[in-house]
Amino acid sequence: MSAGAGDLTLSPADFDRYRAIVRQRAGIEIPDARKSDLEKGVRAALEVTGAADEGALYELLAEKGPRGAAAFEAMVPAITINETHFFRNRPQMKSLETEILPQLIEARRETRRLRIWSAACSSGEEPYSLAVLIDRLLPDRDKWDVLIHGTDIDHTALEKAHTGLYGNWSFREVPQDVKDEYFTRLDEHRFELAPKIRRMVKFSRLNLVDDHYPSPENVTDRMDLVVCRNVLIYFKEGTVQRIVDRFHESLVDGGWLVVGHAEPSQEIFHRYQVKNFPGTIVYRRARKSPAAPLSPQSTVRSPQERPPLVTPRKPITTAKPLPRKPVAPAKPVATVRPLRPVGGKQAAGPVAAGGPLEEAFALFERGQAGEAINRLEKLAAESPRDHRAPYLLAKIFASKVRFAEAERWIDLAIANRELATEAHYLRGIAVQEQGRLEEALDAFRRSVFLDHTFALGHFAAAGLFARTGQSARAQKSLATVAELLSGKPADQLLPEGDGLTVGRLQELVTLQQQLVA
Repeated sequence: MSAGAGDLTLSPADFDRYRAIVRQRAGIEIPDARKSDLEKGVRAALEVTGAADEGALYELLAEKGPRGAAAFEAMVPAITINETHFFRNRPQMKSLETEILPQLIEARRETRRLRIWSAACSSGEEPYSLAVLIDRLLPDRDKWDVLIHGTDIDHTALEKAHTGLYGNWSFREVPQDVKDEYFTRLDEHRFELAPKIRRMVKFSRLNLVDDHYPSPENVTDRMDLVVCRNVLIYFKEGTVQRIVDRFHESLVDGGWLVVGHAEPSQEIFHRYQVKNFPGTIVYRRARKSPAAPLSPQSTVRSPQERPPLVTPRKPITTAKPLPRKPVAPAKPVATVRPLRPVGGKQAAGPVAAGGPLEEAFALFERGQAGEAINRLEKLAAESPRDHRAPYLLAKIFASKVRFAEAERWIDLAIANRELATEAHYLRGIAVQEQGRLEEALDAFRRSVFLDHTFALGHFAAAGLFARTGQSARAQKSLATVAELLSGKPADQLLPEGDGLTVGRLQELVTLQQQLVA
């Protein structure tokens, strides 16, 4: 321990017990690389509470009453990661704009009531983005009862959200016309959100690890849509399962759950129906009765009436799950996952433009998976030595979470073209999802052996190393990815990334380097 709060340095023992209490209270894992953040949080709590030293503060934090909660609240801003911006993740926002929200609006046409929860909303960019989408989709919004509820554990982030004031960094994926319509420039660096959008969103503090939801008291029940992106990766799998199950109870029948691309295994979401949209996978609570047909008198604005808010971009893949192996309890296992194919304009791999293979895969992109599979199976039979049709079939089956069938087709593709980098990568995804860790690592290694510049292969290997406690090897693989991406334009698309950009993968690498200690 240090002598004073100003120059506080936690001893190894204090670091372990403080991060244990953070895990207990908030579910957040603090890796060794974030020791300075935890120390900053302890300093803040010492100043707020007036505790004599770290030992006294720890005893206070261990209390279950309001004093302990207040002490922990002072730590929260330092230990949470509040990286967000408006309309983050274009494929997901596009799916919300063109599929999910229009369907919800039609389903609620009679009651004119819509309830949306943005969980772990940070400084408010996400729920305000949803509010803008609703404003553009509902020309008669003044006749609707629309609730958008943003919650977060960090009170300072919520205070910023309440102000509706944002800097340039929050607008890096906002079309200029949207920025002009919904924001007013205050000075060179600050913009103010339109009051009509601010009034659509309610903010409150909520800890996702607490068991006090769903509940009418904190407005987390009977939700049509729950959005919780890029936060579950900071929790252990057991905590994630409890949170995802509680989201299920928060949703009405037919309600939607949207999580981040780097979130956990499909097994976590076993209670949900899996829905594929271009570039993303979302989840839905099953209906108990058939959905009502769409009304021909709908007043939902169509894309022809108003240009889409989210400019289409090549789709991004969904994160891959990684089976766990036991590791030392004092060092939490980091979450690093390869990226699952989910379709999209670049998902077809090395296929000639305009040919029968691309035409067949385009059917899958338009939602006609059965017809696409039939055509590709026929093409595979007609050209038994061509690897491309089996490869595309494997992509489709992997996107539909049918990994045994994906493995069968990718094995045929590899048999026909043993040196296909992308095929070995896809095989790694398929077998890893089935729990065969060593085979998956071998496949990812083959992919980077065939092409050392294949960044996604290195990233996937890093995930397996991290999950099996091989931190040094994981860091080495992540460093390789960082080196491969260095100097490339942030918006450049990655081979086999299905729309994943250099910039987004760099963000993921930075995050995982912090988590892998």
